[in-house]
Amino acid sequence: VDKYHVIEEYIKKGGAVLDQGFFHKRMRSGKIRRKRIRSLYPEMNNPVFRSVWMLDIFGTVERYTEASYFNKTVSLAELGAGYIAFIGLDINGLSINPYSKRKQFYSPSGKFPNEIVALVSKGEIRKLVDAMLKWLHVRRNLPYVHKWFFPRQLKNIFCFRLDTDGASPRQMRKWYRIAKDNNIRITWFIHSEPMEGMLSVLGEMGNQEFALHGYYHRTYTKVDENWENIHRNKLQLDAEGFACEGFSAPYGTWNQSLAEAVERHRLLYSSEFSLDYDSFPSFPWLGNRFAQTMQIPIHPVCVGSLIRVKAAPDEMIRYYRYMVDKKIGHREPVIFYDHPLHPYPRVTDEIFKMAREKKMENISFAEFARWWGTRVQATFQAIASGTDTLDVELNDWHPDLGLFIAGDKEETFLNTGGKYSLKELLWKPSPEHGIAVPSDLVSLRKYNRSMLQYALLDMWRRRK
Repeated sequence: VDKYHVIEEYIKKGGAVLDQGFFHKRMRSGKIRRKRIRSLYPEMNNPVFRSVWMLDIFGTVERYTEASYFNKTVSLAELGAGYIAFIGLDINGLSINPYSKRKQFYSPSGKFPNEIVALVSKGEIRKLVDAMLKWLHVRRNLPYVHKWFFPRQLKNIFCFRLDTDGASPRQMRKWYRIAKDNNIRITWFIHSEPMEGMLSVLGEMGNQEFALHGYYHRTYTKVDENWENIHRNKLQLDAEGFACEGFSAPYGTWNQSLAEAVERHRLLYSSEFSLDYDSFPSFPWLGNRFAQTMQIPIHPVCVGSLIRVKAAPDEMIRYYRYMVDKKIGHREPVIFYDHPLHPYPRVTDEIFKMAREKKMENISFAEFARWWGTRVQATFQAIASGTDTLDVELNDWHPDLGLFIAGDKEETFLNTGGKYSLKELLWKPSPEHGIAVPSDLVSLRKYNRSMLQYALLDMWRRRK
């Protein structure tokens, strides 16, 4: 049987397909050509991809000459009575890419902070695929159903992390007071070598989570060296009565040896932005299997990053307000980090006030990791009969989980199985997804001599 003609017949009779090139390479119209690409940029004011910004690829893509989106790597089209979407990206390969690169991040002030982060913007690729799947469902008048991203149908969550990095007890107490005044639970990642004999300060901090950041502020290339660094760190925290469940590597530096060392310690989660950032939790690929320890991505820009580009405190606050609005609009978890070493506690205080102002639920990293683990284990089946009936079966479900159902311009939730009339569900209008795409995103990936200076300065600091 010719697979191409089977798929073609299915689509023409009203089906829908997301194609990574197999079908389009056989189509009579248009051609597919391979090309090396650094980044892909969105077309302005596109309603389908309004939550997708810049896609960092730094690899080879397939461009379809008839495609209209993202430099001809994405196409949405009708075929007979059905619909076909083309994506010229190696989704699987890009999603497990382990490499990193220094990148700039957009700021409304024009002072773009930078950090060494994951080479591939995996979170943006996920949003792109999600938007394409929704389009395929909606065009066929089918509900687009998936597990919701946050506990108890919350619109978002707020997690905040502090890497102590040699901070003094006085500095830590100052940041704890800011957290307490705002009723915020911080996850503190403790770099313990400089805190020998001073870890008792942690006992003064109520309702906080403590996690590991290494005895030495280094990431090693060998599993045993990483294991020992975490082990010494863990022994110190255990002695103070803190059973830590998580780890974050110094400088956000991830490698496979680190992941294996973290896994040997049977920790619940790890968090390194050189593997992934601005996305949802996942389990890293280790070459022949997925890791057992969950990876929690964060937004990789801290106040120190903004200080380096000479942003004033008010510009820093404006940056974080912009990022909060973007993340809520794009339905990404709002997870920021900082260090209690800089002289601008007012900025951190304003971030906490933003979380309260937006009524985001504040949870610790461990709480988010446990909930996400529950989400991973749960499965569902949703079968649409005609255009009005949805039959839902839930397995290993938990009351804190929800099913999200999207139509064209409306949405609703379910948290119980059964047979439903779609017309009778409590639909509400879908919100606009985020703030407008900036017109100058391209400038973020242009050569910038100052980036070399930052890279050399970081190398010097890390060798110290």
